[in-house]
Amino acid sequence: QVLPAQSADIFKVDHPERFPLVAAGEHIAAPELNVNGVVAADVSRQVPVPSLTTGRIVEIDARLGDEVKKGQLLFKVRSSDIAGAYSDYRKAIQEQKLAVDNERLTKIQLVRAKLLYGDGAIPKSQLEIAENAEVASQTALESAKVDVETSLEHLKLLGSDPKHPTGAVEVFAPTSGTITDQQITQDAGVQSYNTPTPFTISDISHVWIICDVWENNMAQVHIGEYADIHVAAYPERVLKARISNILPIIDPNIRTAKVRLELD
Repeated sequence: QVLPAQSADIFKVDHPERFPLVAAGEHIAAPELNVNGVVAADVSRQVPVPSLTTGRIVEIDARLGDEVKKGQLLFKVRSSDIAGAYSDYRKAIQEQKLAVDNERLTKIQLVRAKLLYGDGAIPKSQLEIAENAEVASQTALESAKVDVETSLEHLKLLGSDPKHPTGAVEVFAPTSGTITDQQITQDAGVQSYNTPTPFTISDISHVWIICDVWENNMAQVHIGEYADIHVAAYPERVLKARISNILPIIDPNIRTAKVRLELD
């Protein structure tokens, strides 16, 4: 409540020109809540890079902290899985060629059987045998094509070119970003699609700030509001971050809740 003074002369100061009088008024000030936070990568923008095969690391072309582009070579793994997959592919190709030749021969035999049956030279049972052989050869051909496609897809999953087979599997970056985690060294052994993954690539153009807010201050925090962020690296700058999530669980030991802010 503002009470008007009866007279400005009730205050006596030396050099009054240095203290200009202003009218008092009401001002609503929002309460300020200061908490500590930790900057973290957005987990939805983190991409693990697994090894495509089991083997030994023979070459590493990127390091922790590097900026990488999508499709950039990260590392190479030498593995016996490639030899087995390429052998299966070669066998599938040969089986497909045999199936094609067999289907061509059975088709010729069926045409001949139809002509002979039309002339009354063979019984109907032999025509039916030729027809069944033609159906079986077509089925075998379709099965051979599936085997070729499956073995070829296996080679592609291993990152190998069927036309230029090699014992080393090349692993490329699936997305652009910064390498924020590295779990491999030269000549180390790796397992296919195992954890921890050799690399983790993160897009750190958009980050999270995780704060601990005391339980008795939670009523002051609301999703969608903005907060001023002061970071030690840039003491002169004030960043604006939006509250995107309030974890509905209180830490039973220190009685705080996690509040997530998002910042570009």
